[in-house]
Amino acid sequence: MKPLYLVETITKDKLIHQGIFYKPTKSNGRAILWVHGLTGKFYGDVAIMNTFAEACDMLGFGFASFNTRGHDMVTGFHTVGVPNRYRTVGAGYEKFEECVYDIDAAVSFLVSQGFSEVPAQIRCVFMRQHKKIHT
Repeated sequence: MKPLYLVETITKDKLIHQGIFYKPTKSNGRAILWVHGLTGKFYGDVAIMNTFAEACDMLGFGFASFNTRGHDMVTGFHTVGVPNRYRTVGAGYEKFEECVYDIDAAVSFLVSQGFSEVPAQIRCVFMRQHKKIHT
């Protein structure tokens, strides 16, 4: 089993996100960002994360996964600057256009760790709008 480190990153709108990070034994300068889908979380399946870290190590890739503001149905994120202040977020409150802040912060974290290429593996859940037909 490879060591996965618990880390935090801060978004442009000052939310603190927790995640995991793996640094390969010998880096090729690339890291993969795993972005969970709606209501998911970075710690949803530890066995998959360990398997993924093993595969990344063989290829020289770094690896990270962070919670986004769409994790769980309702949750709270710490905010920067005000102690014990939370912002209510989660799938029930997510504004999809704000998820770019989360992804940007995660990519910035990986760049700060020395990676120059960061492709993202994004698990998405798409919702369809259903129209009720009255007869």
